[in-house]
Amino acid sequence: FSKLNPDVFAVKDISKLLTAAEKIIIHTNENSGADYAGNTDVNKLLQYDIDVFLKFDPGNFRGPILKTAKFGVWSYYFSDKNLFRGGPAGFWEFYYQKKEIGSSLEIVNEYGTGPVLYKSWSAISRIHKKTMDSFYLKTSLFIERKLKELYESGEESFLMKQKQENVQRNAYSGKTYSVPGNFQFL
Repeated sequence: FSKLNPDVFAVKDISKLLTAAEKIIIHTNENSGADYAGNTDVNKLLQYDIDVFLKFDPGNFRGPILKTAKFGVWSYYFSDKNLFRGGPAGFWEFYYQKKEIGSSLEIVNEYGTGPVLYKSWSAISRIHKKTMDSFYLKTSLFIERKLKELYESGEESFLMKQKQENVQRNAYSGKTYSVPGNFQFL
């Protein structure tokens, strides 16, 4: 792929970009399928006056750690939650021959995912890899957009807008999808 069309699945080491950042190690304990941080680690995080936490792992954070950043813990959801819940990202949209894949940036709450910060859809190509490269590249820009909006509009306006945009939330009563078996891959 070219610079305009990168391979989003290529492994890249970004540790050199973070040399000035302090590394904070948080230990979590799993309880009933959720990950909880201990009080010592939560108190350590509260000392830093953090604005936003970005969550990139599939774990389910619960408890006081969700309140350690001023604007919450932000996490991606790689599907249209009104159509498909469960993974892997993009598979079920291809399997059911949908025309697009949805994705969103959300604030994690005690129930999993909370208010939606940003939502978008990407067209599905006939080539799965091309679709997923485009999909993940587009989705990767959500955090930058929302942080810029927060900075430019200010805290009060940003929070008001998020509250207004999340008044109507649709309940999901469909199937929870899981990793496909051999039959679905054929």
